[in-house]
Amino acid sequence: MTLNQLTSRNNAAALILFLLFTVLTTACNKTLSKVAPIERSFLPGECLCSSFLEFNRFNITANTSFELSFILDLDYVPVSLGSPYSSQDYRLIPTESTFSVFKENAGIVKNLYEEAWRTITDSCKGDLCFASSIFYNGGARLVANKEFAGISAGGNIPIMMVGMTPSDAISIPTDNTITYNYCIYRALTITIPINNYEIIDDTVTFSLEIPVKVGLFLTWLNDRISNPNAPFPYRDETLTCSFTLQKGLH
Repeated sequence: MTLNQLTSRNNAAALILFLLFTVLTTACNKTLSKVAPIERSFLPGECLCSSFLEFNRFNITANTSFELSFILDLDYVPVSLGSPYSSQDYRLIPTESTFSVFKENAGIVKNLYEEAWRTITDSCKGDLCFASSIFYNGGARLVANKEFAGISAGGNIPIMMVGMTPSDAISIPTDNTITYNYCIYRALTITIPINNYEIIDDTVTFSLEIPVKVGLFLTWLNDRISNPNAPFPYRDETLTCSFTLQKGLH
């Protein structure tokens, strides 16, 4: 074998190795850069099973605030978004039992919900859409069984509600019987500023109350089958949770 032949063969092998490395690197980069699944959901108030919130997680964020998250008691099923979305993208919808209460109108209400879901999620800004007809206009109250962050036992502790969808970021059809500043989805988060208080080891029990208007969206769709001018039905409810932390602010 001549030197030129050897050099040519080595170059070919090197090229094959380079191409193989490029393919593998590209595949790895695609795997590493894979984005989280897209969700585009609208849950009507009929999916709310009870007013009880489940305490989910506690975190201290950069020593600036206590962050607490809660999960709503909702009944739903996940389904694929379908084309043109990928197989991992999904939405949450009411269960068949939620639709079945409308009896002979169940199929019609389900079709009307599908139309409304598309309209509502199309009004969202961006690829993600987290919406419900559970509305919040303020008035949340958090109290502790002992002094906390300068607030005496039983006093209302200042909090911030985060993670809710503001009304100007989505368009949920209602009528003039109800207005809302935010809609609450399947989870919510509150934060308590630490300010200049010291974080100490302590056992503190809290009670959280969040007044909401539960918009009965599916009921409205059903009512409008026979009466196009039917008012938007809702019920006033208070979401509640009692929970204990092993940290205090003094």
